[in-house]
This record gives sequence, structure tokens and C-alpha cells, in this order.
Amino acid sequence: MSDRLVSIWTSPRATIREIVDDDPRQYVIPLTVILSIAATLASDSFFDELDSFQDCMATIAIGVVVGIIALYAFSALFCFIGNLLGGYATFQEVRTVYAWSSIPNICAYPAVFLLSLIDDQSPLIYCLGSFVVVLSLWSLVIWIVGLSEVSSFSIWQALLATIIGWLTIAVLLGCIVFLLINATTR
Repeated sequence: MSDRLVSIWTSPRATIREIVDDDPRQYVIPLTVILSIAATLASDSFFDELDSFQDCMATIAIGVVVGIIALYAFSALFCFIGNLLGGYATFQEVRTVYAWSSIPNICAYPAVFLLSLIDDQSPLIYCLGSFVVVLSLWSLVIWIVGLSEVSSFSIWQALLATIIGWLTIAVLLGCIVFLLINATTR
């Protein structure tokens, strides 16, 4: 695994292909769990609003459950969209790309946590913020390259599938918010 943890940064296409050919389930759930825990711990309000150890553990558990649901939901959505655009990826392959492309984001979360502790006027905030942006963008690059590889289509088609997927998610969330607002005002 340690070779793949390094090569995903430098050779994402070859690494994703190697993982998918070897075992597309390899470390998908552990990577998703780690990402979910890191994201939960890095949230601004995690330590401010939770009073007890039990509250912290419950919040982390909920974060992990939401992260795993997101893994399956996003993988299904992007598999569907990719196949509509002429790709050939299976759900399991897209799920592999989703999990493995999150490695830079996992590495970014400690910096996100530190950003919440630093004074807004500190010059360190720009360094850490830039670090987070670079890692997040690299995660996106790995996602697009990986989706291109497993779907057997171009980088541009993978970028289009990603844009369509995120627009779909935005529209669905917008509809949910609209319905919730209308439901509470009646």
C-alpha cells in the first residue's frame, strides 16, 4: 500500500489502473473513514460546541456514516453520468477513484484544523490556506484523471462528467433547501 500512497501523487492514472486491476475494493472503506474523521475533526465547531467525550464520539460516528453514504451516493451518480457520456466504468471502479483521490484532501485537513486556530491577521494563514488549496486541487486532478482512466474516456469528458455531477448535486440540494424553506413557512 505504501507504494500506492506515493504513486497516487505522481502517477495517478497508472496507480488507479493498478488498483482497479488488482482489487478495486482495496482500502476504499478505510480511506473513506479516515477522510470522514479528518473532515469532522477539522470542522470549525467540532471542539467549540461539544461538551463531552460521548458527544465527540457520536459526532465522529455520524461523520463516518455520512462519509460512507457520500461514497456510495457520489460513486453511483458519477458512474451513471460517466456512462451517459459514453464511459465504461463500473460502480466499484468509480468508488475506487473517489476514495483514492481523497488522499490529498486527507493530508489537507490537519492544515484546515490549524487554520481554525490561527488569528486572521497572521501571515501563516496565507501559507496554510495556499497549502490547502493546492492539495484540494491535486485531489481534483487525481479524481478527473482517475475517472478518465476507469471510464475509458478523455480528460475533457471526465471534467465534463465532474461538472455535470456537481451541478446535479447543487440542483438537488437547492431543491431540498427550497422545499424545507417552503415547508417551514406554511
